Amino acid sequence: MTERQFKEEEYFGWRASCAQDYIDACVEALTDDEAFKNFRRNPKYTPILAHVTAKQGTEYLIDITQNNPYIIDKFIHMKDVTGNPLLSKFEFSKDGNPSYLNLNMSATATRYIKVFSDLVTLFGSLENFNIVEIGGGFGGLANILSKGHFKNYYNVDLREPGLLAKKYCTTVGVKNFHIITPAELHKLEDVEIDLVISNYAFSECSYEAQDVYIDKIISRAKRGYITHNTTKQRIERTKSIIGNYKNFMLFKKDVCQKKHPIFSWDKTKSRISVIGIGRLGLCFCLSLEKGRHEVVGCDINQDYVDNINNKTFLSHEPGVNELLGDTKAFEATTDLNKTVNHADLIFVTVASYSEPDGRYDVSQVDSVVESLIQLGKQPTKKHLVICTNVNPGYSDTVYERLKDYNWEVSFNPETVAQGTILRNQAYPDCVYIGSDTQELADEIAIIYENVCNNTPSIRTMDRLSAELTKVSLNCYLTCKISFANMVGDLATKIGADPQKVLSAVGADSRINPKFFKYGFGWGGPCFPRDTRAFIRLAANNDLPHDMCTASNEINKKHLDFQVDEFLKTGKKKYYTDSVTYKKDTIILEESQQLAFAKRLAAAGVEVTIKESPEVARALQEQGSKIKIIPNLVGKDLSKNND
Repeated sequence: MTERQFKEEEYFGWRASCAQDYIDACVEALTDDEAFKNFRRNPKYTPILAHVTAKQGTEYLIDITQNNPYIIDKFIHMKDVTGNPLLSKFEFSKDGNPSYLNLNMSATATRYIKVFSDLVTLFGSLENFNIVEIGGGFGGLANILSKGHFKNYYNVDLREPGLLAKKYCTTVGVKNFHIITPAELHKLEDVEIDLVISNYAFSECSYEAQDVYIDKIISRAKRGYITHNTTKQRIERTKSIIGNYKNFMLFKKDVCQKKHPIFSWDKTKSRISVIGIGRLGLCFCLSLEKGRHEVVGCDINQDYVDNINNKTFLSHEPGVNELLGDTKAFEATTDLNKTVNHADLIFVTVASYSEPDGRYDVSQVDSVVESLIQLGKQPTKKHLVICTNVNPGYSDTVYERLKDYNWEVSFNPETVAQGTILRNQAYPDCVYIGSDTQELADEIAIIYENVCNNTPSIRTMDRLSAELTKVSLNCYLTCKISFANMVGDLATKIGADPQKVLSAVGADSRINPKFFKYGFGWGGPCFPRDTRAFIRLAANNDLPHDMCTASNEINKKHLDFQVDEFLKTGKKKYYTDSVTYKKDTIILEESQQLAFAKRLAAAGVEVTIKESPEVARALQEQGSKIKIIPNLVGKDLSKNND
C-alpha cells in the first residue's frame, strides 16, 4: 500500500479533528511491521481507540463482576500484547480471597469485555450470530467477542482502519472476520444480521451517513447495541428513529464521565402472557423465560401464585424447580387485566378433559374467553393463542366471539409428555400453528426460535387443520402402540421373541422404532382423550373410525392377555415400583400399570407397590387389597405438588 491523502468524501460522514492523523497511523501499521508491533502506542492513533483510563477499566470490571462474573474466567489468561498496548494491573478481592481477580491488560480491553458482558445480559449466547460492527477500530472487540463463538463478524469501517483490523484479527487468530467499507454495504444484503454493534462510531457520523447505516444495516438487524455520544439533540434524533424497534430501551449509561447512553433492541424478544399456569402452563412460562422473554402467567389460585413468586413452589416435573429458582423475568398473578395489558401475544394453557361421549370439555377455555370479553374492546390488537386440547372447529368459534373486541385467534397445541415436558419444549420434532394469516403464524414461530434448542419443522395452516392435526397425531400413536402390543402378544403366544420381532420391524425406515416396543398399553391424560375425540369427530361426520376403535379394544385385550400370562405362571406375589401411567410421574389417570396390579390383586395375587409418598397416598385413598409402601427416597412434595 502506498501513502496517500485521505479524501474528504471517503470519511463517509465521520468528523474528528484528528481523523487524518488516525488514518496515517493505520497506514504506517499496515506498511511497516515494526510500526504494527507498536501501533497501539502511536500518539496519532491513541486519541481515537486507546483513550480508556485505568480508573474506567476498574469500573468496567466491577460492572462485569456484578452482572456476569463467569465471563471474566474467559480472559484470565488473555495475553493482550499485539500492538504493544499500555497495560494496567487490575486486582480484586472477594470473600476474603485477596487474589480473586488479577488481570494484566489494557484498559481498552476491559471496555470490550464489559461490552461482551452487556451483550450476554441482553441477548444470552452469541453463538452462531452474524455480527455487524459499525466502526470496528482495530478489531479489539471482535477478538473479545470471538470467545462467544459467533458465526461471522463484519467490520464496517473506512478502508485503512478496516485493513488494520483484518491484520490484527488474523494475527490474534480471530476466524470469520470480514471487512466492509461504506461503499460495499451491498455485500451485506444477503446476510441475516443477528446483532449490530456500534461504540460511538455511528453517533459521530453525519445525519446523512447515519441514515444510510440505518437503512442498510440497523433497520435489518434483529438485535442492536449502540453506545451514543455527542449532543443531546443528536441523541434524541437517534431515539426518534430506532426507538420504534421492538423492545427498544435505554439499557444503561456507560461508566465514562459523561455517562453516554447505551441503546438496545431485540426484535426476537417479546413480552408474553400465559393464562393457565398448571403443570404444562408453568413449564411453558419457564421455557419462554429461559428463551429471554418477559413472561406474566395468570392463575386463579392465589396461594399457588404466591408460592411461584416466592419460589417456594415444588414440582415433580424434572427441571422445573431449578428453572423457577433462576427466573428473573417471570411473574405469576391472579389479575387477568394485568396479564392482558402485559403483552399483545397471549397463550392459553388451561386444562380440558374428556366428556363421556369423547369430546373435550372446553369449559375452562370458555371461562377465559368470557372474562376477556368482560374486559371490553382492546385499544391495540391482541393475539390469543390456544394451546389447550380442543374439539376441532372450536378455535374458530372463539375467534367469532372475540373478533369484535380486537382479538386475533390462533391454535398452537402442545406436543409434550409428562415427565419430559421441559425437554420436549426445548427439542420438539415439529411445531403446529393454525392461524388466519402467515403474519400471525410468524409471530408464534419466532417465539419457538428462542425457546427451542433445535430447529423443529414449523407447520403453518388454518386453525381447524391444526386442531385435527393434534388429535390425529396422538390417535396414530395409539394405533401404533396397539399394533406393537398385538404383534408382541402373538409372538409370546407362539413362542417367538416379541422384542426381537418388533426391533426388526421397527428397523425399517418406513416404520421406525419410536413407540414400537412391547410393554404396557397406552394411557395417561393425552392419548386416551385424543383417541376418543378423533373417534367422535369421525362418527359425527359419518366417516369410518374402525382403526381407532380397534386400537382402543386391542389396548383393553392386551391388558387381559398380560394378566392371563402372569396367572399362568402360578406366581403368588407381584412387586412393582411404578404404577403411574409413565415412570417418574405422579399421574395415575388411565394407567395400564395400575390396572394390571389391581387385576392381579383381584385374582388373589399378593401385590406390593412401592411408590412415591404422593402416589402411595392416592392409592391408599382409593382402597384396595394391594400392599402399598411409600418410597421415602427423595422429598414428599404432596403439600405443594402440581
